[in-house]
Amino acid sequence: MSICPCCNSNQNNVIYSGISSVYSVKKYSVAQCEVCGNIFTIPKPTEQELSDIYTNNYMYSVHFAILPEKRARAREMARMVVKERDDKTGNKVLEIGSMYGYLLEELKKKEFDICGVELDKKAVEHCKENGIETFQMSVEQFVKESKKKFDVIIMSHVLEHVLEPKEVLLQLNEILNDNGQLIIAVPNSSSINRKVFGRYWGWWQVPVHVDHFNLGGLSKLLQVTNFKISKHKFYGGDSMMILLNFINMVGLKGKQKELGTFQTLIIKCFSFIFRWWYWIGNEELVIIAKKNS
Repeated sequence: MSICPCCNSNQNNVIYSGISSVYSVKKYSVAQCEVCGNIFTIPKPTEQELSDIYTNNYMYSVHFAILPEKRARAREMARMVVKERDDKTGNKVLEIGSMYGYLLEELKKKEFDICGVELDKKAVEHCKENGIETFQMSVEQFVKESKKKFDVIIMSHVLEHVLEPKEVLLQLNEILNDNGQLIIAVPNSSSINRKVFGRYWGWWQVPVHVDHFNLGGLSKLLQVTNFKISKHKFYGGDSMMILLNFINMVGLKGKQKELGTFQTLIIKCFSFIFRWWYWIGNEELVIIAKKNS
């Protein structure tokens, strides 16, 4: 029996089956909860499965191929953080899944007290070399070991990778100051793009995307973890999401961890053309939440 991680309901229907991705040839299904609308991967991957993919198959090099796009999105996120903190005290920021620190770099320029948590060793080393305090550990481990509290906690395209999102959000509630804000960005499974491309949507990315959130499901999850949504926004997906729509349609599967020269060129060109989609699409859902009083 499959249980929705957002509302614990066992009422769900499989909407697509036989889905694979660039990360796994194994076939998965995605089911939608009839109560809150959240969509989740079936079967749920194990911790070992995900660890093997991140170690052997996850293509971190793709992020470098669209670096100008990544930095532009980081600047926009930083502007949003600054705007949201204008009338509030406290500037301690924790980014979970900080990768190479693009967002933290922008926030450091704006005099925020920054800190990152990241699993990838090379990314952590890069951040430290650039003066960004970063810890190489899981969010669960960080919460257990850290004695700090934060005014802003950011999870950008991380929560969908988490096996137990409810437990993680409860832990984050404990290290967020009372007047603090939790900012979450996730793929929006209710987007127009997802409905158009259906089973070929670029951001299914099973099994590394364990959950496929939408506003209804994520609202319920935040409610049961003692958060209250104060604002939500939609943005377009990045160019890789658009490219993956077509890769999925033609059934291309890559097994290499690093991109070839030709692949990199194609991705860079695609990024240059489609980076403007950020301003008109609705594939990315951004939630700003605060602790329930």
